[in-house]
Amino acid sequence: MTNLDASQHEYEAHKTEQMESIAHARSAILDPRHWGHYTMKAFAQISPLYETFAQHLVGDHEMEALVALVDPNQPILVTFFTAVNVLLYGEPDDPLAAFYPSFTPSPRPVGEVYPFFRDFCLRHQEALRQMLPTMRLQTNEPTRCANLVPAFEKVFRLGHRRPLAMIEIGCSAGLNLRWDQYRYYYLQANDPQKGQPWVVSTFGNPFSPVLIQCTLEGEQRPPLPHGITMPPIAQRVGIDLAPLDINKEEDQRLLSACIWPEEVARHQLLRNAISMARKEHPLPIITGDACEVLPELLEALPPEVTPCIYHSYALEQGPVQVRDQILALVQEASATRDLYRVSLEMNAAQWNAPRLELFAYHGGSLARYSHLADCSVHGERMRWLAPF
Repeated sequence: MTNLDASQHEYEAHKTEQMESIAHARSAILDPRHWGHYTMKAFAQISPLYETFAQHLVGDHEMEALVALVDPNQPILVTFFTAVNVLLYGEPDDPLAAFYPSFTPSPRPVGEVYPFFRDFCLRHQEALRQMLPTMRLQTNEPTRCANLVPAFEKVFRLGHRRPLAMIEIGCSAGLNLRWDQYRYYYLQANDPQKGQPWVVSTFGNPFSPVLIQCTLEGEQRPPLPHGITMPPIAQRVGIDLAPLDINKEEDQRLLSACIWPEEVARHQLLRNAISMARKEHPLPIITGDACEVLPELLEALPPEVTPCIYHSYALEQGPVQVRDQILALVQEASATRDLYRVSLEMNAAQWNAPRLELFAYHGGSLARYSHLADCSVHGERMRWLAPF
């Protein structure tokens, strides 16, 4: 083979690899298995910036090649935009920041943003190439506790009101492990017959700086605690492959970067939750694989507690075989004691909305299943479906 032939062969191989990468990026943006359809719908409802970025990415080969670097188990577009946010937080004076409501109270028009977004990404493409293949979406959204609390109340009642032993899989910084320390407002969705939404329940710590509001849709009401009384917690522990430390500035930046730019109230809620957590005793968070850690944790629990394993937007963002292994371990552990698992996840290939589900295990088998509610992606709305 001549040098010319070798060069041509190398060039064609490179082009083939590049086209395969672009094809993968396009499928990642559009394929519902990769959250594409659902995230585009969510962008249209919540984030004009993300919607604009996503629309302009398609057909932009250089940008598509960067998107293709994201782990396909992750919500690809959200993860990509989060990585960009991380870099932008380090350069708040960059022209791109002028379009972000999270950076300025008077953002520039969203219709002008894409050239600035593209320029920022290409100027930082080496950093993105290093970040994206291993990046995990580490959203730690306290508002989702409003979806989880009714399920925890139900577990408390099913467990004969024994104290709960909370184990969170994929806990990120552990903010949702503190769910019983927050204050909650539940509103009934606006009824044309009755005017504005109205408060139907309020409970939790009345002095908490973390005030979480959730709007209930539909006619069913979830089971909720009363007043300042929450289900008692005997112990709580989180598990995460790469947990975040709220005392580290770079980890705080990553948590903030996970929040969509227009959701200014979510940014403030996160800051309040971090500030509150830093004043409290640190919670036990184990760095490790749940498949290895979970059996030992469950075995060590005393008999007088009700084990409640829960996860939110975690198991559906990892390999299917890992999810299945974790679920098999939970079921196997129920051979010697009753266990409960609360799941708040989004299966974009099969569901139209995130689901809150409750699984009760007994004697090594799944004894009871309830699809409790359909929820909004960040927890601010919920349609309760299960009988009280």
